[in-house]
Amino acid sequence: ALAFAGAAVAYVVVVRDLLPKADRFNYVKVFDAIKIAGVTAQDIQSKSQILKMLEAVGVPADGFRYDVGLLPEDHQAAQALLKEFGAAVGDRLVALHPGANWRLKRWPADRFAQLGDGLQQQYQAKVLLIGGPEDLPLAHRIAQRMKGRPIVATGKTSFRQLGALLARTRLLISNDSGPLHLGMAVGIPTIGLFGPT
Repeated sequence: ALAFAGAAVAYVVVVRDLLPKADRFNYVKVFDAIKIAGVTAQDIQSKSQILKMLEAVGVPADGFRYDVGLLPEDHQAAQALLKEFGAAVGDRLVALHPGANWRLKRWPADRFAQLGDGLQQQYQAKVLLIGGPEDLPLAHRIAQRMKGRPIVATGKTSFRQLGALLARTRLLISNDSGPLHLGMAVGIPTIGLFGPT
């Protein structure tokens, strides 16, 4: 229920801001737009339902597009980092992001290590551990527990460079965190691991 309430508030704010100025503080109109669109608690987070909401208030919605703003130098930095680790074009790169702001959102390190080993053994994937500098101790624990050697790129990129790095992978498996959304934004297949929060 709390997740629905949070999502509803976020979408109400978005819809409110898209209404003509005279109607922005008319929350009855905002909630009517949501009702007209047929959005329910079960599907409020669905992209297609968001598009319906926008169309219900007269905003043309022609699909979702993300623009992360990756620059040529971000792609060059990502390519240089992969080259430094011996990864080649065509390698099956799979990124794992074990970090998250809250401990409850983190899948256990030993499970990430088992997953990484399975990806290497069964799919001949090169496992890439990613995250910010604060995730480095966790990445090292996972790397030490793995039988195969992963690429530890944790803490070695800026946000945009991480986007360029993810764009070169075939899959991202991540806890509920920023890199999960970044992976979706750059258009790669993603698997999100969600805990009890």
